[in-house]
Amino acid sequence: MTFIKHISSRHDAQGEDGSTRKTGTGKKKSSKRRSLTAFILSGGGARGAYECGVYQSLVEHGVEPDILVGTSVGAINATAIAMGMTPATLTEIWLSIASPDSWLPTDILRKARVVFGNKNVFQNRRDFWNIPNWTYLFDTHPLKATLRKYFHSDALLRANKQLLITAVEIQTGQFRMFKNREITLDHVLASASIPIVFPWTKIGQEIFWDGGLLANVPPLRTAIEADPDVDEIYMVKLFPSMAPRPKTLIACVERAIEIMLQGALNNEIAHMEFFNRLIDEGRVQGDFKPIKLHTIEFHEPLEALSIINFDYGHVKKLISTGRRDTDLYFLAQEREETAGRRARGRAKSSVQANSRPTPIVENPPEAPGKSKSRKRSRPAIHATRQFQTGPQRVDSKGSGKAPARGE
Repeated sequence: MTFIKHISSRHDAQGEDGSTRKTGTGKKKSSKRRSLTAFILSGGGARGAYECGVYQSLVEHGVEPDILVGTSVGAINATAIAMGMTPATLTEIWLSIASPDSWLPTDILRKARVVFGNKNVFQNRRDFWNIPNWTYLFDTHPLKATLRKYFHSDALLRANKQLLITAVEIQTGQFRMFKNREITLDHVLASASIPIVFPWTKIGQEIFWDGGLLANVPPLRTAIEADPDVDEIYMVKLFPSMAPRPKTLIACVERAIEIMLQGALNNEIAHMEFFNRLIDEGRVQGDFKPIKLHTIEFHEPLEALSIINFDYGHVKKLISTGRRDTDLYFLAQEREETAGRRARGRAKSSVQANSRPTPIVENPPEAPGKSKSRKRSRPAIHATRQFQTGPQRVDSKGSGKAPARGE
């Protein structure tokens, strides 16, 4: 229903000659459509360093966002990018807030160390006498001080990019969206207030938790509805779609969380692909373009402590991995496009070969002196087998396949 609403909300239709015509709104829309790009950044705590590496690679490949949508740590990264931070500056910030690498001798101790906090992000509570009344585990005053150091609302007001960040109002359970002009430091902090781990954030008379509680990847419709000219989306996921079979109780819990985070997103992607097909088949009236979705995904399975592991080595590795994965994504795209061009070339050659005219043999002329009353024989038509030559479809391996029956 979300995408139906989006499609039906765009009223102007374009004629075959490129002109526009008035429709229900009585307004005209320029026949020249813009092409806008959106970044959607998901939540994942310290894993957000991966998004920094993705941003580096996207810029190096000439991809710049017009619209940014983020939740949790994705909201922090989206805010930085909307303010005009370069990949180098964002990388510098991530490395500067990281903790020194642990000197502890075993992997278990090094992992456990992260619960003792990070001076730039969170710290342990000391009011142990009040544990029965706790509503969160760690104090985030350091995070607020870090955000105050780097982020300024005035920069968002001057920004030429649209920014949207999400949070969940605790008492009503409503999913809330905040935009450039209303976003303050508290809104960014609210979007990153991980339930139970971090305290909620109070804005006015309302209290908020992390937007990832309802949608760890912000809804695709958010970017689409932000501007009707969005036709390309780069989505960064910090949790994997696929994972090996869990072998422990903790691993089962972690995998269950991953699946819950993935479910709503799968439905949205299916809806978008469905409407893209309707547009491609010309079954939607009006001036519409299919939306191209690029997904860049961090493939390491979720570990509960990984979302609060801000150790320098871990952060640096995440940045490097994000950059590498995005570079590989573009390389795969180039190979697929090359294979597609070759497949289309072969299909075109096949069509041309099958479209040659069928020769028709006429009756030979009557021999002199023969009776004119003789019946003429029917012309002999040399029929050729009919081949249906439709458009070719290229699969992910670049091989041409004819459309299946009924498509």
